[in-house]
Amino acid sequence: MGAGRRTQTFFAAESWAPLPGNGSLPTRNLDKKDLGGAIFGCKHNTMPECLTKQLFGLPHGHFSYVRNIGEGLPLFLFNYSDRKLHGIYEAASNGRMSFDAYAWTDGGSERTPYPAQVYIRTRTQCQPLTENQFKTIIQDNYFAGSHFWFELDHAQTRGLIALFKPSPHMPIVKELFPPLPAKKLAPKKELVTQPPPTKWKAVENKEYPNAEARYINFEDVDSKGRVSDWEDLSENNMHKLGSGSNSVSIPTSSDINYANELEHLKSSSSGENSIGSDYNYVNAEQVPIPASSDVNYANGEDVEKLSSSGIIHGSDEVVNSRLVRALEELEERTSNLEKQRAEQDRELELLRNEFMDAGKKVQLLQDRIKELEAKSIPLVDDSLDDKSFKKSFCPEDKIYLIGGFDGYSWLSSLDCFSPSFNTITPLKSMSSDRSYASAVALDGMLYVFGGGDGNLWFDSVECYNWRHDEWTLCPSMKRQRGSLAGATLNGKIFAIGGGNGVECFPDVEMLDPEQGRWISNQSMLHTRFAPAAAELNGVIYAFGGYDGKAYLRSAERFDPRVGSWTEVPSMNVRRGSHSVAVLNEKIYCMGGYNGDEMVSSLEIFDPRLDSWVMGEPMNSERGYAATSVFGNSIISIGGVKDDEVIVDTVECYREGSGWTTTGWNAIGKRCFCSAIVL
Repeated sequence: MGAGRRTQTFFAAESWAPLPGNGSLPTRNLDKKDLGGAIFGCKHNTMPECLTKQLFGLPHGHFSYVRNIGEGLPLFLFNYSDRKLHGIYEAASNGRMSFDAYAWTDGGSERTPYPAQVYIRTRTQCQPLTENQFKTIIQDNYFAGSHFWFELDHAQTRGLIALFKPSPHMPIVKELFPPLPAKKLAPKKELVTQPPPTKWKAVENKEYPNAEARYINFEDVDSKGRVSDWEDLSENNMHKLGSGSNSVSIPTSSDINYANELEHLKSSSSGENSIGSDYNYVNAEQVPIPASSDVNYANGEDVEKLSSSGIIHGSDEVVNSRLVRALEELEERTSNLEKQRAEQDRELELLRNEFMDAGKKVQLLQDRIKELEAKSIPLVDDSLDDKSFKKSFCPEDKIYLIGGFDGYSWLSSLDCFSPSFNTITPLKSMSSDRSYASAVALDGMLYVFGGGDGNLWFDSVECYNWRHDEWTLCPSMKRQRGSLAGATLNGKIFAIGGGNGVECFPDVEMLDPEQGRWISNQSMLHTRFAPAAAELNGVIYAFGGYDGKAYLRSAERFDPRVGSWTEVPSMNVRRGSHSVAVLNEKIYCMGGYNGDEMVSSLEIFDPRLDSWVMGEPMNSERGYAATSVFGNSIISIGGVKDDEVIVDTVECYREGSGWTTTGWNAIGKRCFCSAIVL
């Protein structure tokens, strides 16, 4: 742990690298117009809840682009458990914070770790893609091994959509009729078949060329009968509908006398027997129908001639009209069913939208209730509940949290935390992820310098203007460094110590914003990686850190009037990755790593007495915490407890009352970040 081990410099341990869950990756910071789609994350145990609630979520740090999601934007769901990508979904709402503040938790026992949320709906149900299938499409998004950014540009989105294939749907077959008895037939020969366009056929008798062509009626179907029996009957059987003894047997040998057989059909279709009840329906492939060259289908003119000649009888005209009516009724019924289905789909969509709107309204009401409760119920221990303490926590006071790591991703976010309401408001993000940086306030502006993103150390500097909610780039430092300390003195910014993962630095750089450049300043007496620094009464103090061999107790100060660093009394405890704060003309050093473990101890340096005294320890061991003075109190936020545990609590120290663990839970897990009060 810590820089004391040559193999690492207390960079996020492997267990703190992005974990399988709902979202775990840095952001590309695409503009809203360039955002073509987005990927959300899940695991086997959270995917059912995502799909059941039709709600996707990511950790807070991803809200910088989730808020750019608009209704209809294509979305995808990546399952970390089997590394498959599911789709195709689309946003059913705009992205916002905490539609469901307790989603993906154990029965709603705590606030969700994935508050950057959006409601979704399924655009097309498709088979999931393996990582080998989709990796080439988003190859540019991969930044560290198997980790990739979740933001998609338009070209990547189109590429993923093209890869997905709709899931196969098994047709639902309903048995409209009970099984029908089969009639054994002689082995059939290959026949030429074609469904008749009308029920009438003119058949030429080729065995008796001189025989008169006969027009026969193949079916006299009651309007209630099935029209599609030619297609539905079994290929290998002859089925019989209805009952009766006057069924028609149709041989299938090639030497059939068509004229005699068709005459038999015609005679069977007339007389006392009802075709609707006694006629045998057969498979079209089993009926020997002459080739089209041998058959002349009667058109309207032919039917009129045949009718006048007596070949078509009046009763057959009735049958024909009944069949036409049956077809018309079926078409009308089909059209009505289609209209009903369309109407049902519209009603279902309206109900779905109303349900989603109701869920949003309920969530808004719940958030409002919590906000009102926060105003009326103290969020800290009763021991702090006095007038002066409450006065210091007025609504106008804010703590700015910059970058860091939340257990899932490196963060570029800037958040405004209000202790009075226990709420956190996302502001404009930095240009890149930044952890292990230093931050200071100068002339109402917030400066962040150095640090890293999990892969590289930075020399870059950014400045935030809270009035316009915008970041601007400033001149870079002379060298890349992280885990450095920062302080301001006489309108200038000092970058103190730190390291680059290979070596630790004793040097100090100074930025004069008016001159717009960094210049080298007098180096410290000791090399210090992960030190802490503060300004008090026109003097800069630096405490502890790691010198490349051991963690330090030593301290020194820089007086610009002298222009050099001098020793001051050493601390009682070796510390690195610790925090300092100035309160009531004293310097408080707390927490950190002593070379063996994280500590919770507190010691206080009084420059007027030039000595240290031990104070009441914090309730939790923590290092790399974000610490600031807020009103008359010291606030310590987050940090790490050991290689695997990120602290999610906030502690408050007030002189005379000691440390109290607050009820502020809006921040959640966060470490390697900075906290500033402007």
